[in-house]
Amino acid sequence: MFRGQRHADIIAKVFGRFGLASLAALALAACTPLNAPTDASTDTPAGTGGSGNSGTGGAGRGGTSGAAGVTGAGGSPVAGTGGAIAGTTGTAGRGGTGGGSGGTGGAVAGSTGAAGRGGAGGTGGAVAGTTGTAGRGGMGGLGGAGGGGTGGTSGCGRFTKGPAMVEARMLTRPICVDATEVTQAQYQQFLTFKNSDTTGQQSECAWNMSYAPVLYCNFDPTGHANYPVNGIDWCDATAFCKWAGKRLCGGPAGANIETAAKTDLADPQNSEWTALCSHNGERGYPYGTVFNPEACNVGEHSGTPRAIVPVGSTTGCEGGFPGIFDMVGNVHEWENACYAAGAATGQDDICWFRGDSYHDTNSSCSTAWDVKRDYVDTWCDIGFRCCADP
Repeated sequence: MFRGQRHADIIAKVFGRFGLASLAALALAACTPLNAPTDASTDTPAGTGGSGNSGTGGAGRGGTSGAAGVTGAGGSPVAGTGGAIAGTTGTAGRGGTGGGSGGTGGAVAGSTGAAGRGGAGGTGGAVAGTTGTAGRGGMGGLGGAGGGGTGGTSGCGRFTKGPAMVEARMLTRPICVDATEVTQAQYQQFLTFKNSDTTGQQSECAWNMSYAPVLYCNFDPTGHANYPVNGIDWCDATAFCKWAGKRLCGGPAGANIETAAKTDLADPQNSEWTALCSHNGERGYPYGTVFNPEACNVGEHSGTPRAIVPVGSTTGCEGGFPGIFDMVGNVHEWENACYAAGAATGQDDICWFRGDSYHDTNSSCSTAWDVKRDYVDTWCDIGFRCCADP
């Protein structure tokens, strides 16, 4: 196809967003607060150490923490151990100090408690509660792991809206990325929650008064629940990611990549999307270094009709990291990469989308197209996925 057509189609697409009948016809044819107070009356007093050993702190009960152990006299003393478990709203025990090794903080904080803190050279509590704070080690100690606890989660598993996220490793840091493109059913959940409320968008999207896909792209979240959403512009995609607690994949830490040069986007150190697709620049394609026309839903694929298919169904199109699908083919994907066009800003800025779609050929991880921020393609083949920090 000739991508020069995309700019010529802008006016028709934007009008179509407002439901012109002619464009609709075309569409149907085409496609507990932290550190809560505790009850001191239920504390268990600290144990007293014998020769060469410290006492052991009493276990927290009824929502309180155990007291730290008292170091014994003589020998090679070992610091006391804090109360093992805090109550539902209690604070985990804190290890004693001194002795041959630091104390160990309480193992698990309560539902809204804070994890234990190690003594000098000790280890912080292992797991924070649902809304707790991760343990902090003493001097030379190790901080407790974040998340976990009663009903808690951590890392990429904490995101519950939109596609499940996969953790990948970029050159200098970990990153979470949606395993698939956002589906029509997932986008409908966003529309239902927003209920036509478009407030809270960034200033560049102040003009955007609707998140609904354009009519001519035949949005069908029931009949095509697992198909990628399309018929949306850059601001729609950005708003969805924000609602899901995520963001569009962009530059370092998700920042906007302000460039008019396609070559800048091909650098995995500049573009999160490129790094994820190419396994940090090691591959030209998500699945490997050599083009395979049958791997992804692209123009050269012989096993599927020239059409969008359910996300993740082209199983050969996995990578650049395990568990990530369709970074090339099926639908294009918006990226947080926009630059100003002359003096105009906002709606007329130019933004990039990546990955090619079901009818494009010679698709690779370096493919990119730039169009206006409010652009919606008449091919109905631009979707998106989100990124996040673990």
